[in-house]
Amino acid sequence: MKRRAGLGLAVLWPLLAGSVHADEQVTRPAIKANRWQEDWSALQNPALRSQPLDNLKYIPLSSADPFSYLSLGATLRERFEMNDASGFGVRDVKRDRYLIQRFQVHATCT
Repeated sequence: MKRRAGLGLAVLWPLLAGSVHADEQVTRPAIKANRWQEDWSALQNPALRSQPLDNLKYIPLSSADPFSYLSLGATLRERFEMNDASGFGVRDVKRDRYLIQRFQVHATCT
């Protein structure tokens, strides 16, 4: 009877342990241009939480399911624009200069 339990555990262990194999090393995820493609579930390992705001990238929602988490983030994009021909050659017309900014805050729940 004990042998069957050990065999069953050996068969189910890869499913319980997740998709990471013993020879694979889990690394910290990279920030991508398309933020919705990021997967911060690797931060369930406290050793990978090395950056100052990692506690906002992985907020566990369930102690039973480590893949159920909330991830918070923000993006700031800035661009400077200048139009040299705003007056089309008319004298004493100042150049158009402006700064375009976009600030986005996002939350992802998995």
